[in-house]
Amino acid sequence: QGIAWQLELAGYGQSSPVIDDQLIYVTSVSGGMKEQLHVQAIDRASGRELWRHLARNSSPEKNTNYVSRAAPTPVCDDRGVIAFFEGGNVVALSKDGKLRWQTKNGASWTRSYPGARSSCTFDQGKLYHMNAHGRLVCLDAQTGREVWAVDILERFEGKNIIWGISESVAILGDMVFATPCGAKGLVVALNKHTGDTVWATPPLEEEQPSYASPILLTLDGRTLLVNSATQNAFAVDTG
Repeated sequence: QGIAWQLELAGYGQSSPVIDDQLIYVTSVSGGMKEQLHVQAIDRASGRELWRHLARNSSPEKNTNYVSRAAPTPVCDDRGVIAFFEGGNVVALSKDGKLRWQTKNGASWTRSYPGARSSCTFDQGKLYHMNAHGRLVCLDAQTGREVWAVDILERFEGKNIIWGISESVAILGDMVFATPCGAKGLVVALNKHTGDTVWATPPLEEEQPSYASPILLTLDGRTLLVNSATQNAFAVDTG
């Protein structure tokens, strides 16, 4: 009662659905080794499946309750949908389900709780994504070409955490933000066009990244970046 429609997914998905006008996109994985990566497009009004795309996992891992399974939420651009999957696979599809391009963001995460973590961020024709090893990449959303990439942990002398970096980055103006919690910066801003460092806040002693992503909010005319780490929550004036 009260349910307009329901649809069975192609596999098991931990991501959130995204809506683009009359389309709903969902992602999932299936197979004993998570070898099948699914994107489905659903008619928003009727719940009818419009198309389904199948991609192959480049780094299969045993499919259990102790691995991530299509955890990153996909993102829409003006041409369709882009999804990040296990194995480091990034898949871009048109609104009618045709493959636009596919690529990878570095190595897959095969340590504790293998699989994918953070979601992609789309901004002004570019796609930004941080993998579980702390590799932050900027891709051209039209072609999938890598524009720049930075090892956030290496540059700012941070340390990875037991289940891998899980931060989905935030963007404001010409800056993309990350939280390496390193000796050379707790929170950092990079130029979103080049990957160069714009600023870095002082470190907090013995602090490490958590499995959180930042949010931006405006308070008394100031735009603040708010996030948390293993021991502290903090707000940074993006000024």
